[in-house]
Amino acid sequence: GLPRILRLPPLFAAEGVSDVCWSGTGGLAAVDYGVMSHPRELDGPRLHAWAARAVAELSARRAEINALNVFPVPDADTGSNMTHTMEAALNEARKLDSDATVARITEALAVGSVRGARGNSGVVLSQVLRAIAQAAADGVIDGRTIQKSLSIARSLVDRAITDPVEGTVVTVLRASAIAAEQAVEEGYGSLTDVVNHAVWAARTALARTPSQLEVLREAGVVDAGGQGLVILLESLQQQITGAPGPAGGLDAGTQTGT
Repeated sequence: GLPRILRLPPLFAAEGVSDVCWSGTGGLAAVDYGVMSHPRELDGPRLHAWAARAVAELSARRAEINALNVFPVPDADTGSNMTHTMEAALNEARKLDSDATVARITEALAVGSVRGARGNSGVVLSQVLRAIAQAAADGVIDGRTIQKSLSIARSLVDRAITDPVEGTVVTVLRASAIAAEQAVEEGYGSLTDVVNHAVWAARTALARTPSQLEVLREAGVVDAGGQGLVILLESLQQQITGAPGPAGGLDAGTQTGT
């Protein structure tokens, strides 16, 4: 029979696609009604702009993320740690010439984040940026690069965290990596498609974290690190689609320190 059509989440609807159906393999397939034109790749300026946007978004929502921080201890620093780590990454990239290549920018972001990582959440963020640098070593960031980056990040984080717990940023990262891989496998390998799938899966996994971790459920919150990762991915999505940045502009909150 005909595929069952579902209403698409807002992140897809914003792309000019209004419905989705289940594909034959059980995955989601977007029904294209005229998608807006978006870049097929991230060039140097767009990549740098994404990093600045991510810093601004994390900074603007730092207090919100800190308030979610109840696991493993309620020290209310996850938002501050992730902001500081991303600031360190951006500051390293800003040392490069304006015509720096994609490969050099991703390398700088990785180096800066690893050196400036704070807390477990900062370590996870730094591993995501390391993964992007590895996947973009050939100087290209397209849909397949993002898919590969998330897959590499998943492996790096699994090795970096000795005792991973479900219902945390690890769970959110895994969901986004699986969704990106599924998107590519099912023929939705463009930059926009892969990022949209990753964001949607990350949001869904984040919403489920209270059901996986009792301390979150008792506090009535989602995982703080997972929320930070969703913001990072949403910033990339917004950069690709040309969405406006946070109030105060993309340079808001980009100074070193927390």
